[in-house]
Amino acid sequence: MLPPRSTSVRKTETLIAGMVLTCALAGSAGAGTPDACELRFPKPLAHALLDADFDGDGSLDVAAVMPSRTEASPLLVAALYRRGAWDVRSLPFWSTTPGRAYVQPLQPGTYRRTKSVVPDPDSPAERRSVTSSRIGFVSGTVESTGVAYFYDGGSWIYVWIANAIQTVPGGGFLALGTGVSL
Repeated sequence: MLPPRSTSVRKTETLIAGMVLTCALAGSAGAGTPDACELRFPKPLAHALLDADFDGDGSLDVAAVMPSRTEASPLLVAALYRRGAWDVRSLPFWSTTPGRAYVQPLQPGTYRRTKSVVPDPDSPAERRSVTSSRIGFVSGTVESTGVAYFYDGGSWIYVWIANAIQTVPGGGFLALGTGVSL
């Protein structure tokens, strides 16, 4: 039997479930309407919420940058929906500016570590490159960083793909020096 989840994890699960439901219901409103998350969530959070199937099981999963209750820096949370319950994980995140944090989808493929990050990877989850057949996401601070995250059959792995992200017309992002358009 699993130990009971803490109150903060249950609250995070409830918040994420509410965000997913809001985005899913508004997604049925039809093409040409503004993004539901932008309409219902504050602007900083609207660009920091993404729903996709990260683990390939056919269920909608979520990645979100969320405010921390104890620190000024935001948290990066990934939630996989499995067998009727959320598996919520806090991921390494270096953004310190909630209003400039973002989460954007990454297509399956190979992503290599940017040469502008000097030290060698220092975490078991950090890679020099990642090749994935599943969708992932990039998160960081606009006009500053971009870290690619992928779910790898039991754990999250990541690779720094940009040390500078620039906004582009139309609401997208460009990972400078990588040729990756987000």
